Amino acid sequence: MSPLLEFARQHGPLAPGAVRVVVLEPDAQVRVHDFKSRAEADAYASDVRWERADDRGPPVVAVFDAV
Repeated sequence: MSPLLEFARQHGPLAPGAVRVVVLEPDAQVRVHDFKSRAEADAYASDVRWERADDRGPPVVAVFDAV
């Protein structure tokens, strides 16, 4: 199983229609955020990828939804 999927699952179930974003920073810090819509989650994930890139590289970002 993917480590990012495991982090997503550790934060419990998603509400119906919710979307979860897991961010793995270059320093190995993991952040998890839930959003009410896919559009909000995708916008946040895109922002994180571009705004947080540094000399260690960009963060790894995964978007999960409840299916």
